[in-house]
Amino acid sequence: LRPVLEHDEKHVKAQGSNLTVKAHPSGDSISCMLESSTGSVDLKLNLPRVWWKLTCDNSWRDTPLEMTQQEFRKYAKQNAAIELRLPRRIRSVGVGFNDELERKYQRYMAQDSVSLPMKNFSDYSQIDQRLMEDALFNIRCDKEVLTLIKISADHAPNSDIQNTTKNITVFPIFKQGGKLAAIVRTSNNGWRQSRGFSVGEVRGADLTVDECRRREIRIDKRRRTAHPNNIQVIRRLVDVKRNTGLG
Repeated sequence: LRPVLEHDEKHVKAQGSNLTVKAHPSGDSISCMLESSTGSVDLKLNLPRVWWKLTCDNSWRDTPLEMTQQEFRKYAKQNAAIELRLPRRIRSVGVGFNDELERKYQRYMAQDSVSLPMKNFSDYSQIDQRLMEDALFNIRCDKEVLTLIKISADHAPNSDIQNTTKNITVFPIFKQGGKLAAIVRTSNNGWRQSRGFSVGEVRGADLTVDECRRREIRIDKRRRTAHPNNIQVIRRLVDVKRNTGLG
């Protein structure tokens, strides 16, 4: 028996009784024919893979896009999205940065792709704060984690102070019941009081969620950002409780 392709595809190679299909956006489904001296049979091979692209780009890819925070924010303001093409067996994916993939996106039965609006992730700390190391915009498909975008870290400040500027951010102070409270950025780049601190801020202060609850420090698990000011606030709250014998 030998495979005979219906179309001459460069990513498909038939040699003897072997058929090799390289990763290619149009190679998820291959029609071929097995023939012998006594007859032939038509076959359709389904080889589902995960592909993605920017909505402003026509090129599907299976390798990470690379961009800066500024480029990510620019695409977000233009209402761009990552279009994610999934195998039929995968109904949903977890999306986020690095290993925090808690935001779920569902694929409907009539569709073979999922749209991930970039503006939904522009308030994450990996995008709206100084980035000291590369961040990965990831998805979880079943048990596999794939990187869609690699966000480049900011360049380290130049040691020659005469030729550089240090940016200083001044945070407002909000109080809740007379106590320092968490803050979040608003859509117009202002600040407002939040319902509680994020899990990332709790970890940044070297605490666990249970330790914060015992100290009556409010947690908002819906938040995904981690602002440096909020981390310092948690540490101050812990120090005050320790000094007063309550921590």
